[in-house]
Amino acid sequence: NEVERRLKATTGTPLGDGLSNINFIGTTPLDANTKREGWAGKSWEFFNTSLSPFWNTTTAAIDFTDYCTRNSYTKIDYCAILLGTNIMSSDATISIILNALIAHNPSVKISVSGRILSTPFGGTGSVSLSNYQFFYKEVALSMEYNRRVEALIKNTFSANVVFVDILPGFDIMNNMQFSQVGANFRN
Repeated sequence: NEVERRLKATTGTPLGDGLSNINFIGTTPLDANTKREGWAGKSWEFFNTSLSPFWNTTTAAIDFTDYCTRNSYTKIDYCAILLGTNIMSSDATISIILNALIAHNPSVKISVSGRILSTPFGGTGSVSLSNYQFFYKEVALSMEYNRRVEALIKNTFSANVVFVDILPGFDIMNNMQFSQVGANFRN
C-alpha cells in the first residue's frame, strides 16, 4: 500500500510522487485499493505449482502471458518479488519464475529482495528462536542464502533483475514489535 501511495499519490508524508503511468496488478488485494499477488507465508516453490495464480492449466506450467490474458492486463513491465523469508529456495526453483517473467516480456525489470531475519525474541514463524537457540545459525544461513541469490542474479539474470538486500536495513529489534503476555490456558 505504501509503495503505491508513494508512487501515485500527491499527498502524504513523505509526499507522493504523483505518477500516473503506473498500474498495480494482482488478484489478491489485501485491501480494496492496492492490487498485488500478496500471498503471506508462500515461497518460490508455491508459485511453481498449480495453486499459483500464474499457472496455465493447458500447458501445466507458470505462464505470465496467460495470467495477463485471463485478468485483462496488457503485460508486466516491472515485478517486485519478496520471497524467501520462510523457505530458502534453490537456484533452479528461483530461475523457473525469473525465466517465465523474461519469456513473457524480454524487457521486464524485476527486483528480488533478500531474506530477512526472524526476530530473536520469537513469534510468528520463529518460535524456536525464542531463547536465542538458533538465531546465530539463522544469521549465517540467511547471509549465505542472500549471497547465493545475489550471485544467481548477477551471473544469469543481470540484464533484467536486480537483487535488493533488505537485510542490512531491516531493524529486527524495532520493526517487529512484540509484547510479553500471559499464557492463555486454552492454548
